[in-house]
Amino acid sequence: MGSPQKICALYPGSFDPFTLGHLDIVTRASKIFDQVIIGIGASGVKKPFFNVDERIAMAQLATQNLSNIEVHAFKSLAVEFARKVKAQVILRGIRSELDYQYEMQLTFINKKLAPEIDIMFLPTKQELCEISSTYIKEIASYGGDLTGFLPQVLIPQITQRFLED
Repeated sequence: MGSPQKICALYPGSFDPFTLGHLDIVTRASKIFDQVIIGIGASGVKKPFFNVDERIAMAQLATQNLSNIEVHAFKSLAVEFARKVKAQVILRGIRSELDYQYEMQLTFINKKLAPEIDIMFLPTKQELCEISSTYIKEIASYGGDLTGFLPQVLIPQITQRFLED
């Protein structure tokens, strides 16, 4: 009998910037899966504020204490990237009923494209449900306090970036 297969999950997203909600999902996933790959979308319809290298650096810094996390950029459909990195699961965070409806539609499409890859939803902790990258960018643009929205280690970098613009 061979050794058990290691389970790898892909957590794809724009992560613009990487929030406490994202960190919560990744931390919990790191306890469930042998490996978690944070896949940072490098293309698509969204126009990110932070470039790909900045988003990779933020995710790496925020997750530096988690030993089974890797961060990579990708320029393809998430299911294609999942195949490339041999992920058996695509992980999605859910904050609200609206997220759930959107993610269910995306799940049906992804299952048609890659039936061999499972999709798993992890609900965000209640106290983090209202955090969104859009709100964080607006707060930062007015010099607001980002405590409670971002990993503490990222606040100086993100605050500085908004001061520069």
